[in-house]
Amino acid sequence: MPGNLANTNWIVESVNGQPVAGPNNFVRFTEDRLSARFGCNTMNGRYVVTGATLSAGALAATRMACPDMAAEQTASRILSQPVTLVWDSGERLTLGNGNGSIVLKRSI
Repeated sequence: MPGNLANTNWIVESVNGQPVAGPNNFVRFTEDRLSARFGCNTMNGRYVVTGATLSAGALAATRMACPDMAAEQTASRILSQPVTLVWDSGERLTLGNGNGSIVLKRSI
């Protein structure tokens, strides 16, 4: 694994192969918490990494009604189960499981 997730910021590139446009869509990791946005709502909660698997606890989310909530609903489903971390040169990270995948690009 090219690095520790703690204190890293990522821009969401796609959810299940569908592009998620805009720098306002992100995943941020602190030592033990993540926050994320895949549309108009923000979610956050605790996480733990064991080997190459990330498990998020129950994620709390804002509940604004948005015109298109497909990406955030899919991302929430993906993050509700443990995900495998696949690193691509340290600049891209894919979170994946049987529910789909989230592709992230490291943010400076």
